[in-house]
Amino acid sequence: MLQAYLDGELDAPDTGRVRAHVAECHACARELSLYQRITSELASRGVTDEAALARLKEFAASIAERESTREPGPGPDRMPGSGSGSGPGSGPSAVPKPGG
Repeated sequence: MLQAYLDGELDAPDTGRVRAHVAECHACARELSLYQRITSELASRGVTDEAALARLKEFAASIAERESTREPGPGPDRMPGSGSGSGPGSGPSAVPKPGG
């Protein structure tokens, strides 16, 4: 859901819910910041590497899936609908290396 928020794909009510959640949830605020940095870096290159973008989206989905299945600890509830999941083999190794 954070990636959809960043991409401007959410309607006004969902946008408001994400903003409110991110204001309270430090883990999601960090994740949103990471997505923003990735988006900014890709935009600064001028040309979008579609394969790299697909790997980043797969990686983001794997993070969301992992977070949605973790036992929630103390603090705000996890954001509903944030995990879409991707299969085995996704994860940190799916992230493109800078300059590559």
